[in-house]
Amino acid sequence: MQPRGADEVSAVRRIGGILLLGLLGLAALPASANPAREYEVKAAFLLNFARLVHWPDTAFTAPDMPIRVVCFARNPFAGALEAILAQETVQGRAFRVETTQRLADVRGAHLVFVPADQAGALDDLERTVEDAPVLLVGESEGFAARGGVINLYTEDGRIRFEINRKAAERRGLRLSSRLLRLARLVAEQR
Repeated sequence: MQPRGADEVSAVRRIGGILLLGLLGLAALPASANPAREYEVKAAFLLNFARLVHWPDTAFTAPDMPIRVVCFARNPFAGALEAILAQETVQGRAFRVETTQRLADVRGAHLVFVPADQAGALDDLERTVEDAPVLLVGESEGFAARGGVINLYTEDGRIRFEINRKAAERRGLRLSSRLLRLARLVAEQR
């Protein structure tokens, strides 16, 4: 295991409470009680996923290339994602958040968030990015089993996540053992 850089350790300490609660799945909130709070927690999950996933060097065309986070079709985070990622870096890389409705604009992304109402686009998204190192994260039932890498879901009033390891491997993404221990692992059902 590689030692953490000073910027990574500092970032972990700064975001403390919400990220720890979010990553451990302890964010107790009813799924529909406070959508803004729900998406703050989901934004924290995305940051932690970026910290605990290793993209191959070929995913970046320059040493200072930012991690490109794309919300497909719409951005449900109401500014929370941008706020959480604004001052953060992972392995010295800043984040750039975009929203697009065009499949072609997803090419070259590192992390793509697919809102629940866009789950039907998963097959098209997979064809668009092919086997590129793209972390596909969704929030709809069966998303990971259908080929997405990570799916966020609510159980007992808490946000949790499941991982499709085969989809991650197919995309050349290495997932931290810490991330895998916290996830519910699902088999691909394609």
